[in-house]
Amino acid sequence: MALIEEQGVLRCLHREREAIHLVATCSRGTAYDYGSGAHVGLHIDNEWLKGNSFRHERNRAFGVLGVNLGTAERYLLVVDRSAAQIAGELGEPGSVTVERMKDEFLGRFPLYPVLQVRIEPGQGYFCNPQNLIHDGATNNSGPVDVSLFIFGYFAAIAGRNQQR
Repeated sequence: MALIEEQGVLRCLHREREAIHLVATCSRGTAYDYGSGAHVGLHIDNEWLKGNSFRHERNRAFGVLGVNLGTAERYLLVVDRSAAQIAGELGEPGSVTVERMKDEFLGRFPLYPVLQVRIEPGQGYFCNPQNLIHDGATNNSGPVDVSLFIFGYFAAIAGRNQQR
């Protein structure tokens, strides 16, 4: 995961899809399963290869560029371990599903820290949501949370400490 400011200019090499999310403040999370009508909570996205762990290939999955379009802060909640690291720590075979792997990790390590990254209005971040346990969180009061998400493959053109 990287704040856009640290990466410099990002170029989209291939776009999968985009979405604008509107979420009420004080929500339990921002990921929502429309089939079940419930918030998902901490999870690993599974769009790249449905149903499989493929733990050694998740780092190659498309990423997400998230931008806070709202007028209040929002948060990215993330566990600082990749799917491969989690599977290795659990001793799980590569065929285990990401849902089971996430549940097992959080069950076995309930005190493992979940980082809360504050995203101010106009700020954004880039991460691979198919390789990280994560969720979003809204502010606790004020207007509705508004975010833009662009899913795809990106490349950093130049960062703060890089030459253009």
